[in-house]
Amino acid sequence: MISLNPQNGPPGGYGERFTPADYWNLWRRHNWDHWYPKFFGPLTEVAGLALDGTTPATEDDQKELATNRMVFVELCPYASSEFSVEWDQLLELCHTDLGFFVAERFNATLLNEAQPGVVLINGNSSRSVFEERHKDRLNGWIKRRYVSEAAPQKQLHHWEGTYRTTAGTDLPVVGFPFLSTARGFNGHVECQQLGRKIRDFVGGSH
Repeated sequence: MISLNPQNGPPGGYGERFTPADYWNLWRRHNWDHWYPKFFGPLTEVAGLALDGTTPATEDDQKELATNRMVFVELCPYASSEFSVEWDQLLELCHTDLGFFVAERFNATLLNEAQPGVVLINGNSSRSVFEERHKDRLNGWIKRRYVSEAAPQKQLHHWEGTYRTTAGTDLPVVGFPFLSTARGFNGHVECQQLGRKIRDFVGGSH
């Protein structure tokens, strides 16, 4: 799951004077020990349907999925409470800022070596930068439009295609607007609709 940037944590919420092993365990268990249901809940709902056609039944099931079956990474490595940089500025930072460069190298390692079942890109800015940075490796990248099952007067959309890894394999990639917003996938019905669409795509992309 590629999102825009991390949310600022609570002051002192992670402690201090961590060793490298402490940091490893903090981030390995972060989505369980520091659960943020408003953000992670809809994403795990979509991911569960995309991966195996099921929805996590409880909050603990969501935590388990997020902790043991998903990897959450960011386009921008700097935490903030609000983030309003335009996507073309983000693209420039990918070329000029060391933190962005390190984050991108880490993400590329996951894409090319971790063999993910599906790559999900959360948010329009993240999707715009991803498609520009990886346009030479993206194939069949198209925008899908369809009617919301919750509100027939509403149009939904996502992008889908495949990413060609350095090993020559193709990974299914799906990008979508931020979840739980009025103009995007808002509520369980629309999130589940997106998850099923992704599941159909993943099943047909291999």
